[in-house]
Amino acid sequence: MDLPSIRRHVAVDLACHARIVDRIPELAEPVELLHNAVDLDRFLLRSPLPERPKRALILAKQGSNYLDSVQAACLRRAIDVDAVGATIGNEIDNLPARLPEYDLVFATARSALEAMAIGCAVIVVDGRGLSGLVTRDVVSSWRDNNFGAWLLSRPISADAIGGEIDRYDPSDARKVSDYIRKHSSLDRYLDRLEEMYRNVISQGLVAPVGNDMWLSRMNQAFRLLATLERAAREAEVVRARAAREVEVARERAAMEVEFKASFQAYQESMKLGRRIRGKIKSLLTR
Repeated sequence: MDLPSIRRHVAVDLACHARIVDRIPELAEPVELLHNAVDLDRFLLRSPLPERPKRALILAKQGSNYLDSVQAACLRRAIDVDAVGATIGNEIDNLPARLPEYDLVFATARSALEAMAIGCAVIVVDGRGLSGLVTRDVVSSWRDNNFGAWLLSRPISADAIGGEIDRYDPSDARKVSDYIRKHSSLDRYLDRLEEMYRNVISQGLVAPVGNDMWLSRMNQAFRLLATLERAAREAEVVRARAAREVEVARERAAMEVEFKASFQAYQESMKLGRRIRGKIKSLLTR
C-alpha cells in the first residue's frame, strides 16, 4: 500500500516484487529484494549426509493432496518418511532439533530455507505443485523466488517426485547449505535492514499531507486488503473442494475393490454350491 509515510518498499521474492510494482507503478524508490533469513544459532549444521537418503520429512503446506505421491516415491526407494504441519493436524515446535534427523526434506519457502541451512537435501514441493531438487546451480535464482509459488510449475506424481529423489547428491547438498549459510543468515538480514533504516532516517521527515490524501490512500489500502482476503478465502474453498474430490475418489476406489472381492467370493460360493448340489443329486440317484 502506498501511504505517504511509507518511504521504502521491500519484497521477499520476485512474485512479491511484481505485485508491488504492478499495484503502485509510480513509486519514487526502486523496490528492493530482501530475502528470507535463517537464525543460524538455532538451525545448526548437521553431520554429513549419507550416500543415499534413509529418512525423509514432509513439511506439509497448501493442502495434503500431494502427500500420497511423495510417500509412494519414498516407499519405492526404501526411504522412511514422516510428515508434519498444520495442514495435516500434526504441528511441532522443535523443528531445529528435528531436521538433523532427516536426510531429505520436502518443503517450500522459509521451511525449505531452514532445511537447507541445516544441511539436508531439499525438494521444493507443496500442494500447489513441484519445482525439484535444490542444487548449487539453481539455489541463487530459486532463492530470489523464495523457493515458492513461481517455481511450483510442474504437476505432482510419484514418478516426478521419484525422479527428483534420484538426483540426490550429498556433496552438492552441502554446497547448497554453505551458500545459504553465507547469504541468508539472520545477522546479514538484520545488517541490511538497519542500513535501510539509517538511509531512510537520513532523508529527513516526511512532508506533511492533508487528511483528504490520508483518507484516500487508506481507502485504497483497505480495498486492496479486502480483495486479497476474498481471494484467499476463494483459494481455500478450491483447495478444500479438491481435497474432498481426492478423498471421494479414494473411497470410491476402495469400495470398488471391496465390491469386486465380494462379488468374486459370491461367484466362488455359487460354484461350490453347484458342485455340492451335483454330488448330492448323484448320491440320491444311485
